[in-house]
Amino acid sequence: MRIAVLWTGLSGYLNACLRALAAQPEVSLFVSHMPVVSEAPFDESEFAWFPESFVWKSAADSPALQQRLEEFHPDLILVAGWHEPVYRPVLRRWRGRAFRLMAMDNAWRGSLKQWIGAAVAPWHVLPLADAAFVPGTRQQRFAEHLGFRKIYHGSLSCDYDTFHQIDLDRRSHGLNMPQAFIYVGRLAEYKGIRTMLAAYARYRAQSPHPWPLIVTGAGPLASLFTQEALPEGVDFRGFTLPRNLPALLREAGCQLIPSRFEPWGLVAHEAAAAGLPIVATTAVGASDHLIAEGKNGFLVPPDDSAALAGAMLRVAALSPQQIAEFSDYSTRLAAERTPRLWVNQLMTLAEAWIKQA
Repeated sequence: MRIAVLWTGLSGYLNACLRALAAQPEVSLFVSHMPVVSEAPFDESEFAWFPESFVWKSAADSPALQQRLEEFHPDLILVAGWHEPVYRPVLRRWRGRAFRLMAMDNAWRGSLKQWIGAAVAPWHVLPLADAAFVPGTRQQRFAEHLGFRKIYHGSLSCDYDTFHQIDLDRRSHGLNMPQAFIYVGRLAEYKGIRTMLAAYARYRAQSPHPWPLIVTGAGPLASLFTQEALPEGVDFRGFTLPRNLPALLREAGCQLIPSRFEPWGLVAHEAAAAGLPIVATTAVGASDHLIAEGKNGFLVPPDDSAALAGAMLRVAALSPQQIAEFSDYSTRLAAERTPRLWVNQLMTLAEAWIKQA
């Protein structure tokens, strides 16, 4: 079967899923994507293995992409949403010629913009795809409002095996969970960075033996982490390449996700696979599936530094037995979504299309 993936920016999690897909002997893979951008400076060599690829910069590249797809002739096209002008004419031309699966990670929030989007979806979205591919229930609600009749789950997975190895190594060596919080993500306002720093200051003021806070990322709020401005107890590591992130998570005992808005939050899956407790806001889409209150973490309202500090205090106060129970529950939830399950879903849909074509 021939599968084409039409994506935007490259990422470590996408690389893991695509490698798992390409490893299937019956699959031929084509990948289209944007160039690597400066704000997420991934090592391009990590994606050099793509058997067939196309790098685009603007909508003007659409005819060239269409020509490549005509030569490849996919059975299934997986596309990252409906917004990219370079993909829209391509998807329209492949209607009825391939199964077009649209990946969506936006959560339904009932905003005016989303209601308008739902109103125009019959003309601007639904003609581009045969089905929606979503990570969870909040995204399913959005797809339903857009009018999709076929909706499949399992669109997002971290590099599960790599991150789960952290948990396996800890268990095999009988090592205790490190006493450190970690934040992984963009340094931007919508990520709740200022709230996290305020909460961490509250936590330190109330804890007799405060854990350090490791921060890794890049973005417009990087100035909050210069040597001159760095808050006490914060260990800033800058941007971490995907291949180096597992080593960094080995230093942590709890993941913080303080987002004001987060459609999904793949870092929650990475942390859960590694067996970490997680503290996140209710704005994190993945919290419905990967964080169970009091079982593997704690949920707090966004923009509430006092609640976030309280959750940090609760994690730091857990006994070794409780930490082990939290870790077990995290890994159990993480195992419900993996690159292999992602691959199985795509192959099942491609096989169904081939049979009826």
